[in-house]
Amino acid sequence: MQTPLRAQIMAFIGCLALATSALAEPLASGYKRPSAEISALLTATPPPEPLVHHASGKLALLYSEATMSMARLSQPYRGLAGFRFNPQTRRSGVGSLLTKVEIISTDKAAAGAVRVWEPTDQQARFDDVQFSPDGRYLSAQLVSTGPTRLSVYDTQTGKATIFNTPINPAWGSPCQWFSNQEMLCRLVSNTSEFSAPVLNQPVAIEHDGGPAPVRTYSNLLKNTADELAFEHYFDVTLARVDIHGATTYLRDISGLISRMKPSPDGTLVVIKKLQRPFSNLVRANQFPSTIEIWDLANQKQLYQSSVAGYNVDSDESGDDAPTVREFVWREDVGSSLGWIQRPADDSKEKIYRWMNLHQGVLQEVATSPKRIRDFGWTSSGTPYFSTRSSERNGLDYFVVENHKARLVASIETKDKYENPGKALRTEGENGAILEIRGNIYLSGDGLSDAGARPFLDQMDLQTGTRKRVYESEKGVFEKVIGIKDAAAQEWITSRESQTSPPGFFLLSGHGRTTLRALANPYPQLDQVERSIVNYQRSDGVALRGTLYRPKNVPKGTPLPTLIWIYPYEYSDVEFAEQVNERWYQFHHIRGPSPVSAALAGYAVLINPSMPIIQEGDELNENYLTELTADAQAAVNYLTESGISTAGKIAIGGQSYGAFSSANLLIHSDLFATAVVLSGAYNRTLTPFGFQREKRNLWEASEFYMSVSPFFYANELTRPILIMHGADDENTGTPTFQSTRFFHALVGDGATARLVVLPYEGHHFRGTDTLLDTVAEMIEWLDKTIGTKAGALTR
Repeated sequence: MQTPLRAQIMAFIGCLALATSALAEPLASGYKRPSAEISALLTATPPPEPLVHHASGKLALLYSEATMSMARLSQPYRGLAGFRFNPQTRRSGVGSLLTKVEIISTDKAAAGAVRVWEPTDQQARFDDVQFSPDGRYLSAQLVSTGPTRLSVYDTQTGKATIFNTPINPAWGSPCQWFSNQEMLCRLVSNTSEFSAPVLNQPVAIEHDGGPAPVRTYSNLLKNTADELAFEHYFDVTLARVDIHGATTYLRDISGLISRMKPSPDGTLVVIKKLQRPFSNLVRANQFPSTIEIWDLANQKQLYQSSVAGYNVDSDESGDDAPTVREFVWREDVGSSLGWIQRPADDSKEKIYRWMNLHQGVLQEVATSPKRIRDFGWTSSGTPYFSTRSSERNGLDYFVVENHKARLVASIETKDKYENPGKALRTEGENGAILEIRGNIYLSGDGLSDAGARPFLDQMDLQTGTRKRVYESEKGVFEKVIGIKDAAAQEWITSRESQTSPPGFFLLSGHGRTTLRALANPYPQLDQVERSIVNYQRSDGVALRGTLYRPKNVPKGTPLPTLIWIYPYEYSDVEFAEQVNERWYQFHHIRGPSPVSAALAGYAVLINPSMPIIQEGDELNENYLTELTADAQAAVNYLTESGISTAGKIAIGGQSYGAFSSANLLIHSDLFATAVVLSGAYNRTLTPFGFQREKRNLWEASEFYMSVSPFFYANELTRPILIMHGADDENTGTPTFQSTRFFHALVGDGATARLVVLPYEGHHFRGTDTLLDTVAEMIEWLDKTIGTKAGALTR
């Protein structure tokens, strides 16, 4: 479906291609391709992501597609309430899906035995893979061209079953296990085709006063027809579905149910249900809504909150007003539910727990004078929560004993060296925090000046003391992803190095059992040398980056160079200097990777440190000064080390990196050209802040304009390649950010090329468009700093 915006963009590009044919090649009707080896690199299946199931000791390896077929990417969609919705599949969003799942036992006796689950239809893909509570079954959405189906795989027999149950994945994950053989699912309420009414009326949006700053969201509701379509497609009915496909509809529990959480014993469910009036300014997650609790057996409503949401005054007469949020089930107890509440007459937030909803037994678990960010119960039933600390970026973690909160850890979130790691859960990163005999286990990267050295710490919840029970050997990146037997110190790990892809192992004492070894998906990069480079900014701040360089070029021979950036803001020099590179990790190739340029003969500096440092609340005030100093330091290192030659260096980036690259091309003389993807170039169009800038446009109008490349288009004297997805859904980077910037550049006579990629969003995913992006980038580098340098001039 060609939207009016896309039609306008393509017509605009066609006119500009004719008008600027002397400056750049007209856009071809087809897609360009880079070399065969670069194409193979970008389309290779990346290493799988692990999913650990603690109770069964199973490990599922999820293989995702590197690129998406253009047929799937170009399927018609509707923008509804902030969702990019596909009426054919009833799915929201666009992303890479899974091509297959491998299931492995972590038992030593069965090590090496692999079951493979993959769709029988070569065009179909999986998404939302989940283990059943006992680990015997896996469930997934089966995605093809028609309606999305539910599929279940028996890991014991290797049998896969596809159900005709009409699941509705519009809201995301449609099904959740609550017993070993049964799931609670959101099903399609309206199976008929939607018939859109013909509208011949103006569209009006009214606001009745009062500040309500919102971001400029895409895919919002525009008119009555959109509202009716939203209700038609997103209305669901809950149902119980067993492993044989038998379906029991719960007809009374229906509506716009955006979230659902069944109790562990399957007797209750807590839901969030959206209500009218809808808004044309915000996404569905901010629409008016109620929280409801239902008895599934009797389809009886046990609780309903007051209505709350955007532009809706809550009824503050109830004792749950004004805020009730974050309902969480205690997983070791059948139907024990907790939530956060700030009573109207009390400044403290409180965690409450219904110990038995059927009997209405209510218990206060803990109180906090600060807003509670996260809470829950461990797998053994220990309550915990976190709050912001008194430090600017700090977090405090508490466990609760006898209704009293006890601080067990405080961290500074910007301090990567002191990061305590993440608590392992019953399903890797999912499920309850895993507690074993009063201890939880924290797995971290172990960053330091010497690089990364992953670790596993055991924390005693009674005392808060930590004991290191595992640390990776030097020279490899081996991280604990699950626990086989804590008493025997048997850990499930993912192990990789700079030259070896991730493999999966069972460690026991000093012994190692291979669970799954993987082949190198990127043999093309054997031709490339990778190293960590260190250098200093003029004020002494330590910086670093990852350098890729062709091996067939003698060291000391300077190469045309691409620097690919993404700046970060810091309030402290110490944290800005910390090493964030995961040394010893394997290559990470996703999307239109700039690493591709190394295979085309370029040196590539990936993610060099670009800290924007300033104390106080106005973190961006010295943005241009700090940005330029960071870039100058990188260029000085590259040229003084003989890696690059001045005048033969390009700058590039995506999103905030694109914005920053355009600024560097305008406000410095360091770079010969820029390649920018999915950027924002006029910050007055993001008036309520961006990145970590919290001031709005009217509070800092001069700053907003000073950092906007659009307002300096007449000062750009070097060529620039601008690329953008035609359907960019990101709030700060709509496609017109690039088209308007390009229009301004052309109007003043700049050398520029604009490529708008059909169907693509903020991140490029389609096979053809991803390869086209890299081909465009390398052609541009060839013309500006490479073998054809000088072909483009102002």
